[in-house]
Amino acid sequence: MKRSIRITISIQKEMFLFNFLALVLVTVVLSGFFFQVLLNDKQKNADHAMQEYSEKIAVYISQVAQKNSVLLETLARDEDVIRGNKQEALALYDTITQYNQDCTYVYSAYEDGTMLVNGYQLPEGVSPTTRDWYQAAMKSDGVVSIVYQDAVTEEWMFSQCKRLVDENGQTVVAIDCANERLVSALSGGHIYPSQRSFLVDEEGSVLIYYKSSGVTKSMIDFLGEETWQQVQLGNVQKVEYNLDGRPVFGYFK
Repeated sequence: MKRSIRITISIQKEMFLFNFLALVLVTVVLSGFFFQVLLNDKQKNADHAMQEYSEKIAVYISQVAQKNSVLLETLARDEDVIRGNKQEALALYDTITQYNQDCTYVYSAYEDGTMLVNGYQLPEGVSPTTRDWYQAAMKSDGVVSIVYQDAVTEEWMFSQCKRLVDENGQTVVAIDCANERLVSALSGGHIYPSQRSFLVDEEGSVLIYYKSSGVTKSMIDFLGEETWQQVQLGNVQKVEYNLDGRPVFGYFK
C-alpha cells in the first residue's frame, strides 16, 4: 500500500512538472510572437510617421521658397529698390522680415559696392559684388537658390537672389534664411529624439543640415553613389545608412 502511494505521488509530480514546462514553453513562444508583432507594429508606425513628416517638410520648404520667390520678383521691380533709395528700401525690407519669420535678411547690392540691409555690415574692404549670391544672381534672369557662408558670422545661409530689372541689370536683391533658423523650423514636429531633417538639391548637395559642418556635403558621402542614384531616380524612398557613426533609416521626398 505504501509503495502504491509513493508511485502515485511520483506520477503526480511528473505530470505537474510536464504541465509547468509546457506552460513556460507556450508562454515564451507567445511572448516572442507578441513581442515580434509589437516590434513590427512600432516599426510600421515609425515608417509611417517618418514618411508623413518628410511630406510635411517638402510642403513647408516649397512654400518658403515660393513665398520668397514672389517677394523677390516684386522687389526686383520696385522703384525704390532699383534706384537705391536707402530710407524707403530699408523700411520695405524691415516690413518683410517682421512678417516673414523665416527670413533673416532682406537686402540689395549695387554695382558701385553699395549694400542696403538692416542690422548688418560687410567687413571693410569686402565688396558685395564679390559675394557668391551676387555672382550667382548675375548669371541668371530668374530667382537663384544657393547656400553660402556669411562673411561676418560664418553662419551658413540659404539664399534666394535675383538680378534687378533695370537698364543695366547690375543690381541684385536677395532674401537669406539662416541654416539654424530653418533647422529649428524643420525639427519642431519631430516625434523621436534621434530624428533629423535636412534638405538637399537634385544633385545631392546638402543645403540645410542640423550641423553646420554638414552643409554643402554630398549625399553620396552618406549613402554611396549607387544608392543615391536610386533615390534620384525615385526607385527608393526609404534608405538605411550610417549617420554620425550609427545606423539610421531615412525617407527622401
